[in-house]
Amino acid sequence: MTKRAPTNKQPEKKPRAKRSGTADHDESLRRDIERKAYQRYCDRGCVAGFDVDDWLAAEHRVLAAHPIGPKRRSAGRGGRTTS
Repeated sequence: MTKRAPTNKQPEKKPRAKRSGTADHDESLRRDIERKAYQRYCDRGCVAGFDVDDWLAAEHRVLAAHPIGPKRRSAGRGGRTTS
């Protein structure tokens, strides 16, 4: 039986997939909503228990201010876009 010499070879890292423009847009919206919700929390004196109310109000304000993004492809057959 022959012993193998130890190797210091590290496994190759897989390249990260680039994020789509839609994913970046979604992440940007989420951060904006998060900031507005936190601002509402601070404006109320940091009183706990209203996190869902703060999030929903912030989400409404942010989404109302942002233009609608590109049409997304539906999950259905034929690659039709949603209207």
